[in-house]
Amino acid sequence: IVFPADYVDQPERLLDGLHTEHLHRTDGNSKKWLLIFIDGSWREARKIFRRSEFLQSLPVLSIEPECLSEYIMRRSENEQHLSTAEVATLVLKQAGENKASECLQ
Repeated sequence: IVFPADYVDQPERLLDGLHTEHLHRTDGNSKKWLLIFIDGSWREARKIFRRSEFLQSLPVLSIEPECLSEYIMRRSENEQHLSTAEVATLVLKQAGENKASECLQ
């Protein structure tokens, strides 16, 4: 699940980034990675994240935004908060999916 590290109560769940070894398995397992983004207001997303037993069992990928949000439909109280699409763009870029990242941007 992609979610801010500030809201993760168990630091051992945090991934240290999205590296190619996370995406390309060499152990013969053909399972693909699934990235989960919670889409909603920050208040709603925090509630969903905290209340879902299923989500509590998953590792968490947190990103550090290098720039402020350019999303203009709504504003967050925290200027470091990005829209779901902006986060997905950054994660895709980090995964080496540059074309998909550019299309989403």
